[in-house]
Amino acid sequence: MGTHSTHQIAVVLPITIALMMIASTMVIHSLALVGIVDFIRRQRRLGRTGVRFWQDVAIVTSAMLLAGIAHIVEILMWALVFTACGEVNQLADAF
Repeated sequence: MGTHSTHQIAVVLPITIALMMIASTMVIHSLALVGIVDFIRRQRRLGRTGVRFWQDVAIVTSAMLLAGIAHIVEILMWALVFTACGEVNQLADAF
């Protein structure tokens, strides 16, 4: 029974960590999307959307920048986990 329970722990721990990381990624995506929607709604409410082409480009670029920052945070989180678990030796390599 000792070997069987050790094997179960060896399987359960990585699955648990992965599920927590996936949930964290989903929360970060959700927060970024809520921020983007709020930003676009504010720009629309202020009458800044649909007025000038380059102003619209700036608004869309700003929204994409927020999404990009969220992705970088997620990549960093996964890199930290891979480094902490010993899958990669250097954080820079994992990143």
